[in-house]
Amino acid sequence: MLWCGGLRWLRLFAGIICVLIFLLGVLFSLSNQETIVVKLLPFAFVVEAPIYLILLIVLFIGVFLGGICTWVSGAGARRRVRQQARRLKWFDSKLQEERVKRYSLESQPEEDVTGARLVGENLKADGKNI
Repeated sequence: MLWCGGLRWLRLFAGIICVLIFLLGVLFSLSNQETIVVKLLPFAFVVEAPIYLILLIVLFIGVFLGGICTWVSGAGARRRVRQQARRLKWFDSKLQEERVKRYSLESQPEEDVTGARLVGENLKADGKNI
């Protein structure tokens, strides 16, 4: 029960932090209304925009590229998980086959697996009494 209460406080704390970051972003945007000119040298590309807009666009591009890099770096782990899932599925099917064999053998009348009979059974089968 303690963990559930701790999780609730953690969510509340994360919500408060998000609201504070949002308010800081709004204050930053309101205080940086000056326009700047951004030129891309090899191209004839010129953009005139407020500072806050340029910084927010750069931040968004950085977050997006970071997410892509993180996703690509996890490709090996995802591949291993898929391989292990296929292997587990194969083992489950083999286990199910073995269970079917076992239960089918248990439902059959007992037979001598080796083909040999006990000494007493041989004598009884021959009609001799010990």
